[in-house]
Amino acid sequence: MPPRRKPQVEPRKTPRQARSRDTVEVICTAAARVLDEGGLVAVTTNRVAERAGVSIGSLYEYFPNRDALLIALTRRMIAEDGARVRAALLACSDAPPQEVVRGLVRAVLALHRENPARRRALLEVYLSRGLNDEEMLFTSDLIDWVRGNEAAVPLVTHLTPTAWYALTRTVLGGVRLAFWERNPLLHEEIFEDELVTLVLSFLAARR
Repeated sequence: MPPRRKPQVEPRKTPRQARSRDTVEVICTAAARVLDEGGLVAVTTNRVAERAGVSIGSLYEYFPNRDALLIALTRRMIAEDGARVRAALLACSDAPPQEVVRGLVRAVLALHRENPARRRALLEVYLSRGLNDEEMLFTSDLIDWVRGNEAAVPLVTHLTPTAWYALTRTVLGGVRLAFWERNPLLHEEIFEDELVTLVLSFLAARR
């Protein structure tokens, strides 16, 4: 029996013109709304096309199947995550170290507190398609950005790449574990306080 082919998860093409980008935006927005209202089982290409007000042919012009559409939604979510964390860091870059750390921790927690059902559903699909390494690019991209913007975020300029790796994986790992466990601590201020203390202690030990 021949091996089953993996479903194609890449878009058929990248929209380059404004009209094409608008169409993809409408499709993705519709898919997110269908997902929020009915869960993964409700997300079908026909239903999304109907909700978006486009033909099924227009949807398939960009997304070959349901998986490709869901993966595109997840990649957009991860990109937005990175943008929000970077914005949070820049917003408090001139503040005292404690406030910079709290701003970062609070931003990461906010990502996992808002619409957890959508995030969990998208990540489940994403990870089940073997894209674990790609999902972790969020962390490495953030590290690269901070190290390239040391003037704006001076708090961590003294950290080695190994120390950065250990710190970010510890904080993000703790938040993600609480998220997947549906632990109520994720929404408690005391959890934020403990994460801030952990980061500050780590930084202080390396000065």
